Amino acid sequence: MNANSLMAMTITLFACLVLFGCSSGGQSKRNSAGIQVQDDEKFREAIEEFDKAIRSGPQLATNYFNRGGVYDEFRLHQTAIQDYDEAIRLNPKYAKAYSNRGLSYYNLGNHRQAIQDFDEAIRLDPQNAGYYNNRGNAYKIDLQPERAIQDFDEAIRLDPRYADAYYSRAIVYGNVAAFERTIQDYNEAIRIDPEFATAYFRRAQFLSALGERQKAIQDYDEAIRIRPVWADAYFLRGSSYRLLGEYRRAIQEYNKAIRIAPMSAAYADRASAYCNLGENQRAIKDYNEAIRIDPDYAPYYDDRGSNYRLIEDYQRAIKDSDEAIRLDPQSPLYYTNRSLAYTHGGKAGEGEKDIKRALELGNFERVDLEAMIEDAKKQRKCRLGK
Repeated sequence: MNANSLMAMTITLFACLVLFGCSSGGQSKRNSAGIQVQDDEKFREAIEEFDKAIRSGPQLATNYFNRGGVYDEFRLHQTAIQDYDEAIRLNPKYAKAYSNRGLSYYNLGNHRQAIQDFDEAIRLDPQNAGYYNNRGNAYKIDLQPERAIQDFDEAIRLDPRYADAYYSRAIVYGNVAAFERTIQDYNEAIRIDPEFATAYFRRAQFLSALGERQKAIQDYDEAIRIRPVWADAYFLRGSSYRLLGEYRRAIQEYNKAIRIAPMSAAYADRASAYCNLGENQRAIKDYNEAIRIDPDYAPYYDDRGSNYRLIEDYQRAIKDSDEAIRLDPQSPLYYTNRSLAYTHGGKAGEGEKDIKRALELGNFERVDLEAMIEDAKKQRKCRLGK
C-alpha cells in the first residue's frame, strides 16, 4: 500500500457516515425501507427501493441524494453525481448533497471540482467539521498543504475529538517534514480512537522511515490486531523485521502477506530475506514470481541476477543484467553488477567496459566503485552497495 490509496479510503468512510445520517422528516416509508436495505449492504436492492421512492416522490431531493450514496458505494461515482445534481436542483441549499458530490468528484480525481463543492457546503453549513475535513483532504491531494492544514485546524476546532482530522493533518505534516507535529497528530488520533487501524498503520510507516523500526513493528501489530486480513500491514511488518536483520521473522510475515494478496513486492522482499540467509535458490524462485507479476520492473532482474552470480551461474546473471539495462539503461548499478558477472565468469574485458560505462553514468569516483565491488566480492552481498 502507497500514500494516495490510504487517503481515498478515509474520505470514503466519511461519505458513508453522511449517507446514513441524511434522512429528514416526512420521507416515505418506501425511502426508509431503502435506507434499511442499504444498511444491510444489499446495495442493488437499495437501488431498486430508491427507484421506487423516486417514482412515488420525484420532488424529494433526499431520494436522489440517498440513491447517489448507493451508487457511490458501488464506485459508480459519475452516476452518483447525476443524482446529487438532481438533489441540488430540487434543493439548492442542500449542503450534504454538495459535500457528497464533492466526494464523488474527489474519488474520480477531479480535486478542483471537489473543492468547489466543499466550498459551497461550507458556505451553507459553516459549523460542519466534516466539510472542512473533506476540503482539507482535497487540498492535500492538490498539493496545497497550507490550505489543507488550515481546514484540518478548523475541523478540529469545531470538533476536538475528530480523529480523522488529526489523522489527515498528520499526513500533511509528514509531507512537509514537520516530524514532531506528525507524530503528535497520529498519537492524538489513536488516543481518541484506539481502534483506528489506518492511524497505527500510517504511524508505523512514518516511524519506519525515521529508522525506529521496533516502534513501527508495535504499531503494525496493533493495525493487524484490528484488521487481521491486511496484506500491506504484514508486508511492511516483514520489511521492518528484514531491515533489523531478523530474516526468518520477516519471511513469516511475507508468507502471510502473499497468502492474502500475492503482490510482486512481497515476493521480492522475501527473496531478499532468503538471499541474506544464503538460500539463493529460494530467492531466485521468489524473484521469478515477482517478475511474472511485474515483468517490466528492472530491479527484480538485477536482484535475481545477483543471486545467479552468488551461485556462480554467470551466464544467467549476465542475461538478467542485460534485461535490467534494457529496461533502465541509465542505471550505473546494473552495469556494475554485470561487470561483476563478466569478471567472475572469465570475461574481464567485458567487465572493464561496464565499469567505464557505470562511471560515465554515476556520480562516484572509480576508486569508490572498485571498493564497492571488492566489498561485494568478499561479503557475497545480495545487493551491491547494500
